[in-house]
Amino acid sequence: MTAIDTSPVRGAAPALARPVELMCFALIVAHAVYLAASYWQGVWIVEPNGQGSASDFVNVWAAEKLALQGFAASAYDWPTHKAMEVAALGHPFEGYFGWHYPPTFLPVVQNLQASDGDQLQ
Repeated sequence: MTAIDTSPVRGAAPALARPVELMCFALIVAHAVYLAASYWQGVWIVEPNGQGSASDFVNVWAAEKLALQGFAASAYDWPTHKAMEVAALGHPFEGYFGWHYPPTFLPVVQNLQASDGDQLQ
């Protein structure tokens, strides 16, 4: 009976490791460039003038605020939710970022709001 060699193949991992390291490094650099370009172009959570930027983050903040004030169901009332979004940003904006998450997600965002000190920015 012949024994079967079950030891790992030597040299296979190092041949793959270097390209994977380079790919990860390239992704990190690309992401850093993207974040810097977004900041300089004003496509950020805060606009260059210091006001909040209308993005899909504001719908989470507005739903959190409504839920913490005891009006969780108002997150599904679009005019009320939009008014809270405008209040969060401090200025009106076109469009609407609706709250389309299930009610079971509200306790999750309430915990986020409570942990961030009730600050939008």
